[in-house]
Amino acid sequence: MRGVIFIEYLWLWILIAVISVSVDVATSNILFILFSIGSLFAIAADYLGFGFSVQIIVFLLVSIVSFLVFYPYIRKNLKKTLPGFVPQERKYIGKKMVLDRDLKDEDQLMVEGIYWTVVNTGGEPLKKGDVIEIAGIEGTKFLVKKAKEE
Repeated sequence: MRGVIFIEYLWLWILIAVISVSVDVATSNILFILFSIGSLFAIAADYLGFGFSVQIIVFLLVSIVSFLVFYPYIRKNLKKTLPGFVPQERKYIGKKMVLDRDLKDEDQLMVEGIYWTVVNTGGEPLKKGDVIEIAGIEGTKFLVKKAKEE
């Protein structure tokens, strides 16, 4: 009888471990893998003959403690090793282009095939033929100004 009960709970804890590792691999979160550590300790508790309620308590305690101990360390080190996320729009900052029409304070302008809302931040009116530069981004709007002549 002991072997049958062990196998039933063994598969439950293995399933929890596999699911938690799979979720971590899919999300790159490194949060759920700590639950697999708890499931390994629950397997050990089951093997030592403890009841299911004790296994659940062991699982929860080990998972919570491993989360409190390891997660801050993992997050701190991940920030050092992984590059930060840079939005695609950032590649446009510094880009210069020639205006094909007069530009009001705020208008639509095509940049590399995509229409963007642009805001003139230079203070002076921008006329057709002026060279402008994308100076920054505010929300979903490009901040443009007249480019300095070189």
